[in-house]
Amino acid sequence: MAPSTRTEPAGDDRGLVAWIDRALEEGRPVLEVAAELARNALPAQGGQVTPFVYGSEGWFWSWNRAGFGYIERARYDEAATIFTAAYLSALRFQDDFQERLHKGTPLCNISYSYLRAKETTRARIPAALGVIEDTLTFADPKSQGNAANLRASGYGESRLQDLVGYTEEFFRARGQTPLYPEVVLRAMKWETFVNTNAAPQVKAIVEQMQQVASGFQPDSLVPSIERLRRAWAALDELPYPSETHRGDLAHARVESSAGVGPDTLTGTATVSGTNAIG
Repeated sequence: MAPSTRTEPAGDDRGLVAWIDRALEEGRPVLEVAAELARNALPAQGGQVTPFVYGSEGWFWSWNRAGFGYIERARYDEAATIFTAAYLSALRFQDDFQERLHKGTPLCNISYSYLRAKETTRARIPAALGVIEDTLTFADPKSQGNAANLRASGYGESRLQDLVGYTEEFFRARGQTPLYPEVVLRAMKWETFVNTNAAPQVKAIVEQMQQVASGFQPDSLVPSIERLRRAWAALDELPYPSETHRGDLAHARVESSAGVGPDTLTGTATVSGTNAIG
């Protein structure tokens, strides 16, 4: 019999739901909340809300409940911290078990949080990485929330197509599925596979991401977030940024919360003018 997966918390997980809601109401430090979620998410930490139980995307329900709780309170940087910890937890799971997870949900929601905070530049890298994850996973990545967030961050449609096309041609079509979407972005930046002399640049980002993944611990979030920040900074600017284009909507990905997220969450935000978020 194939193992079952859940998309919403079962009765024995309702204690975590109550803890998240109470932590938000009490205003507990966001790092404390993120650490508790990470402990519950990682099998090596004895966690029960793991990908083995909920599947690759379903296990993000607890992060979504907390993160969107912060978004409802207009605490966007704290929401970004929660979703970043979710991404780091996914990387650690991959490192522990050498099994790729689809990481489009936390990347989408990191970007969405920054867009809501009007931090357009910070929203761009996670959105681009999310597009790569979606391209490796879905038939139509440009209809997903990560693509909408990349547009909203100022990335033009032709440049988005470049990113999708490169990922499809040099990875998906060849049956290659990297553990880290950062590898694809670095390869595109250095035109690897066209210029093989650039391969060391890709190897460098692989090694850097391995350090990020293996070094993540729930109780040491700050250095882990800083290591991830440095890795993303090493990607430099995305290839071919647009100076004029702005998308119309930014999106959050809420499917994996499956009924346990805030009832009032719409999952979209209008972008206008100089990328202000409504």
